[in-house]
Amino acid sequence: MLDAAVLRYAVAVAALGAFGAWLPGCGSSAAGTEGGGNPDAGAQDVGAEGASGGGGAGGSDASQPDAQGGGAGEAGLQDVQAESSDASEPDAGDGATGDGPGPDGATGDWKTSLSVCWKEPGCHRAMVIAHGGEWDATTTPFLSRKAFEKAWQSGADGIEADILVTKDGVPVVAHSSPIEYYESLDCGGKKVEEMTADEVCKCHLGASFTETIQRMDDVIDWAQGKLIMEWDVKETTDLPAAIQVILAKNAADRSTILVGTGELQTAIPAIQGWEGLSYLADIGAAAEVAPMIAIKDTHHIFMLEIDRSYGDATEAQVADLIKNTVSPAGLKAYGASDTKLATVQNHLDVYHQGFDAVLSYNVPNGVKAAKQINVERGYTP
Repeated sequence: MLDAAVLRYAVAVAALGAFGAWLPGCGSSAAGTEGGGNPDAGAQDVGAEGASGGGGAGGSDASQPDAQGGGAGEAGLQDVQAESSDASEPDAGDGATGDGPGPDGATGDWKTSLSVCWKEPGCHRAMVIAHGGEWDATTTPFLSRKAFEKAWQSGADGIEADILVTKDGVPVVAHSSPIEYYESLDCGGKKVEEMTADEVCKCHLGASFTETIQRMDDVIDWAQGKLIMEWDVKETTDLPAAIQVILAKNAADRSTILVGTGELQTAIPAIQGWEGLSYLADIGAAAEVAPMIAIKDTHHIFMLEIDRSYGDATEAQVADLIKNTVSPAGLKAYGASDTKLATVQNHLDVYHQGFDAVLSYNVPNGVKAAKQINVERGYTP
């Protein structure tokens, strides 16, 4: 007898095939209302398993996205939703320290310009980056426009999104290649690099009938005036295409790219126009911090993605490293909440370790924690 989950998958795939010609294509939320449409009533209750190394900040080596806190069936593990999650639009800032024009003369606030707070050595405002948006395993797919909208409306300062490049050279927001079946029922098993952008952008996310894979340039347009985008380019060979899209969209002050320390020293400087961007260095060991500080000015590094502990450093030693080395060098420290139990307290623990920004696996809880930390640090929430 067939497992119930397998039957649900079969029904969803059949339905997608029947209605595929009618449904909108690339980035369907962008084609219709910006909010992403109504959740699919038949969304499958099959979530992504958590990747190993839950304490790590990046997840760039993960085989699949981690399950976000706050999804169905997890209410007992999570704290109450942040107050800001009910707002239709987040606050735009109120002129507190680190909220005004940045050192490069940029206007706006830290949510719309890397020059405000992010690249200011004296600004230690607590900031929240949503991992793939604010998503769940049933109604709002990972990396979907709807997940991005929800993260922004909940008050996130930025969104981390994965990038792969299609056969015709277009960067798209996708995590895996081949595409996993839990990422897209109708495109599972297909390779992004063997498909055109038009083909990829018709792939429905999860079992949704409304959310499809998005183009990077469309997301940059959507994010303007809302929040910062952090791009995790999954393949080194795809970095040039991603950088060119950011430059073409004039989005260098509101987009950053997560890069490995080796890529920063070799691959990045070989890319045309690379000097126009600011970079987030993915630290794989405590010993990699000093070499990144040494090249921070020549390689335009403004923030280090640091694990809460390493094989060569305990949590206490990482806290000392941030306090005595990273911050004095004028760099921001970027950590991550737990991938499974991303409670308010878990986020508070990360901030109290000295981190300026947190990659959040539960955005409402992350925003609530950041508000408390900003009060402690003397910033308006």
